[in-house]
Amino acid sequence: MPTSEPRAPHVPSTGGARRPGKEPLPRPYLLWLAGILASLAGNAVFFFALGWAAGAHGGAVAGLVLSAVTLPRVLLLLVGGVVSDRFSARSVLIAGDAAMFVLSLALAAAAYH
Repeated sequence: MPTSEPRAPHVPSTGGARRPGKEPLPRPYLLWLAGILASLAGNAVFFFALGWAAGAHGGAVAGLVLSAVTLPRVLLLLVGGVVSDRFSARSVLIAGDAAMFVLSLALAAAAYH
């Protein structure tokens, strides 16, 4: 009794044209991806440097400093989720970045004086 194996369907040649699903990623997406990768690398370096500097004053101080950085982020994450459900996510992100920028400038000015 002969066994017949299933045959693969014939796929016509595209003649070098791009197949669907293989298009290059859009330029705005690649720019966003590069920006978010730079931001994440900056955050990683910042937390490492913060822990390193606080570690010079002892392990307990380093633990307190790193907890003081992480705790507000966790608490504000819950509030930010509620607010972004109520308002548009774009406006919440812009307002949050603007507030972070103003606070960073104020802290830099305070540290300078």
